[in-house]
Amino acid sequence: MSEYNVIVEAKNDADDMLAGNVTLILTSAYPGHPWHVNVVDGLIVIKHMKLSAKWAMVRKYTNVVHDFSQLRREIVMAAGEFLERAGLTRGAVIEGEYSRQVEGIAQKDLMLNG
Repeated sequence: MSEYNVIVEAKNDADDMLAGNVTLILTSAYPGHPWHVNVVDGLIVIKHMKLSAKWAMVRKYTNVVHDFSQLRREIVMAAGEFLERAGLTRGAVIEGEYSRQVEGIAQKDLMLNG
């Protein structure tokens, strides 16, 4: 399994801490996937960089930040749905599993083109 460092962006310490928590959740539930986490303007934005740099899962952090178990549930469910739309197995990355389509994402926006 290839390792990938999660890319994290945040504008302040509180957002950075939240982004760190989201990163821990993602790498624990779905290790090896190339996640990009950005916490900005009240939103948690998560991208899978092997699939698309344009499309993302977005959650309002005011809806989940008060309770870590709720945050964990929302992140795991959203990321899992994103993986399933791409035809990928929920869990650790499996090399060579990537398809050439993702449900709901235009072909031109996929990183897998070519």
